[in-house]
Amino acid sequence: MSEEQKNVEVSEEFVKKPDEKEFKEDTERIQKEIDTIDSKIREVNKTISDARKKSRDKERQVRSMRGRLAKLQRAPERLRNDIAKLETKMSEVSSNLDKKNSQNQEIKDQISSALGSRRFGRDIVKAVDEKIKDLEYAQKTTSMSLKEEKDLVKQIGALRKLKSNVAKMVLLSTAREEQELRMYRSKISKLNKQIKDSGNKVERARQDLEKVQAELQAERGDVIKSMEKKISEMRSQLQQKRKEKRERGDKYYTGLRAFKKHLDDRRKQKQAEERERKKAEEKKYQEELAKWEEEQAKMKPWLTEIGECDRIIEYLKPMVPKKVVAQESASKKSTVLKMADGTIIESMSKKGSSSESSIGLSGFPGKKKKRRRRKRDRDMERPIKHSIDIIATFKKMGISLPKYTTEVSESLEQAKAKREYWDKLPRPEKKKKTTKKNVEETKEKKVVKEEKITEDTKTTSETTDAAELDEYTCYDDDAIMGKNAPSLASLDYVQGAATKYTEKPTVVLFWAKFLKWQVYPAMKACEALHQSGIVNVVGVATDPKRSAVERHIEKGECPTTYALCFDESDGSPGGQVKNIFKKNNDGELKVPQVFLISTKGKVVWHQAFTSGRPFEKTNFVDQVKMYCKTGKLNMNGPAPQAEESSDEEEEAANETGAAVVDPLSADVDW
Repeated sequence: MSEEQKNVEVSEEFVKKPDEKEFKEDTERIQKEIDTIDSKIREVNKTISDARKKSRDKERQVRSMRGRLAKLQRAPERLRNDIAKLETKMSEVSSNLDKKNSQNQEIKDQISSALGSRRFGRDIVKAVDEKIKDLEYAQKTTSMSLKEEKDLVKQIGALRKLKSNVAKMVLLSTAREEQELRMYRSKISKLNKQIKDSGNKVERARQDLEKVQAELQAERGDVIKSMEKKISEMRSQLQQKRKEKRERGDKYYTGLRAFKKHLDDRRKQKQAEERERKKAEEKKYQEELAKWEEEQAKMKPWLTEIGECDRIIEYLKPMVPKKVVAQESASKKSTVLKMADGTIIESMSKKGSSSESSIGLSGFPGKKKKRRRRKRDRDMERPIKHSIDIIATFKKMGISLPKYTTEVSESLEQAKAKREYWDKLPRPEKKKKTTKKNVEETKEKKVVKEEKITEDTKTTSETTDAAELDEYTCYDDDAIMGKNAPSLASLDYVQGAATKYTEKPTVVLFWAKFLKWQVYPAMKACEALHQSGIVNVVGVATDPKRSAVERHIEKGECPTTYALCFDESDGSPGGQVKNIFKKNNDGELKVPQVFLISTKGKVVWHQAFTSGRPFEKTNFVDQVKMYCKTGKLNMNGPAPQAEESSDEEEEAANETGAAVVDPLSADVDW
């Protein structure tokens, strides 16, 4: 058992799924009981409300009497405060009165001591004058001693001094103070009487309130109390039922979660077992494959040569013309003109026509008419372009390289004969032991060979740079143009829904996670096209594992909303859909690359790009918008004719056995 299986904890006992039907029935029963209790509570509340409506007048009277009683209870305190204020004012007036009386008494005492027993009224000056006259008269008429006369003179002088000070000795009036004291005493008496009366009123109001409350209680009776008690009991029952409903729900959902967890654990265990089974089958398959390859190696030791022959056969098969076109009749003559700059112009003239139709009378080429390639033109003799890798392979296997379509059949027959030769060739003998002399000769030959390869590679590079053919440009005569696009049904959609070509024009993007910086600009541009709604977009990942696509979506470095798919392999590297596109394009398909598919399922445009030729510098987005709007495209015309490779280049390619590859190319050769 693997570690993954050990980590999966699965309970030995089977967890039973809770009965949903029973749960619903219990819930409905409890809910009905809750509704019944609610309706009873509403009925009792209505009865209580009706009983309270009848006693509403009495309740208003009780509230009014309570307010009056409170007002009467507050009245004595207010009256006492008023009495306290009056007593304060009365004490002030009494104090002023006492001061005036004391001052008047002093004046009276002073005058009395001066006048003696003589009576005086309000006119004190008159009384003093009369007293002075009496004393002067007595001094004149009465004989007295010297001492008595001196005393009498002193007394008369004191009276005359008193007379001069009488203006200052005025008696103060106390009538106002006495009147205020009488008024304050009267008010205090009245307030005390009111306090006594308010106490009686409070007692009477309290008795009346108790009487009315007793009448109200008698009207309400014990009915409302009993109903309120009943409501309290029903509410407690309602809470219990609601609690029962919650507990039943918690029990059901707890069991359901446990059941789901049990299923999840079982599923994980089955998945782990399935993975182990697949690993075992894969291991068994690899062992059988290794055994089979070993047996095949014993039977056919020349597998490398056989593989090269098979590669050439697959390369030549699509080029075989459907019909072999005979040489044109003698009536068709070719006119060849060589211009001053070295350009060679060859024009085919029909019978009865002159070359002036294609060449101006002045000797310069006229305007060429743009014409479509007809179906029969494919069967005509036309030159074939080969890559350096293909040239090297043909040279290595000793098969003649076809330069025109008419030579393909002959080369194909040679390749088949070579394949049959290597298939029947017996196993080679064991190599002899090399001596010291043989080793030195081999080293010398190797040095000479490397020098020759270096010179030929430089020549090949210069020839390639001089060529006008651009492998990242979409030409009208590309092999895949106009062909049916393969079905997308075999794709594994990791994100988004399945897409059909018939809905709207479709953009198919071949990308890989490890080519993120070459692919991200194209993915962002495709996202903008998808959001505009003019096309459907499908991103086909050519990564070896599906987890690479899932990881790309999870990281979210380049977020997209259109469909992202994993292209499952059909036994050969790359995936089913990619291999069909590659086959339709004469065995060449670079990643990353985008294809524009029409609603009829035909390839109308494609664009490859790399870090050296980024997506931003292509016109793919403009082409898509133009096609969706007008149904037309800005075509680049047919591919330019590459110069024929010299014998030295072919020899160098044969010796190196490898093609010159653009170091910035992001194409993935699976």
